[in-house]
Amino acid sequence: VISEAEEKKEAEKQLEELRKESLEKLDELLKAKKTAVEKSLETSFPVIAEYQLQECEQVVRQMVSLDMPNSSNKINNEYKALQELAEKIIKKKNFDLWTKAKQEMAKFEEIDIKNERGKGTIQKKLEILNKKATILQNVIPTLTDDFTRNEALKKRDEFAETARSLSNEQSKKYNNWALDEIDLCLKECRSGVGWFANGDDGRQRIANSLVTHLAPIDNRFLTTEVSRAYNEVCNKYMAENQLNPVKDDKSINEQGNILNTLKRMYETNKKDISDF
Repeated sequence: VISEAEEKKEAEKQLEELRKESLEKLDELLKAKKTAVEKSLETSFPVIAEYQLQECEQVVRQMVSLDMPNSSNKINNEYKALQELAEKIIKKKNFDLWTKAKQEMAKFEEIDIKNERGKGTIQKKLEILNKKATILQNVIPTLTDDFTRNEALKKRDEFAETARSLSNEQSKKYNNWALDEIDLCLKECRSGVGWFANGDDGRQRIANSLVTHLAPIDNRFLTTEVSRAYNEVCNKYMAENQLNPVKDDKSINEQGNILNTLKRMYETNKKDISDF
């Protein structure tokens, strides 16, 4: 006759064997699922790998529920292995996002902003750079891997520096053009200066020169020095000793009159900095 104590001992032994057998099966299942995760990463399916990793975590939780003695080290090692897989998935997802962003930015590389300055206008280069920067700004918040994110941030800084360089070059070209126009205006006005020498013809030549050369200049884009040059010439020749003074309401339609010249300058389209 088997005593109650012996029956209990035998039951515990069978239960332990069942738990051991279950642990072995779960261990094999976990190995298979971890292998599936690795394969998904190799074939560029990080989203599938992420789902498979969740299945691995479920298996480990089942292993924990068995409450097998001396299994804590194994469980800890499995959690550590799953954490490493999770980090691989994050890196792979970040790599794919960054690769896609670089491919999208590469579509705008028909004009090499850094090296081929002879192609296209500066404004076009700035527009292309802005499109690339928009793609970059959209992808940066999605990058959680430090290495990939730092690479994207470095690229953002490069874009910002290139944009500053291009803007400075654009401003310089605009101001050089404006200086040339101011110089031409000055020379033409000096040749037509004074109604004593040239009468109404001289006044009209001065007015036409102001409209032709100064009116298209947009003061918003001028440096302090060039703006000063503009004002010096404009103030010198937009005067009663150079043009006809305002007398009555007909002055606005009188060629060579200050009021008429101001009206014509107002009606002249300004050359925008984006033209450079």
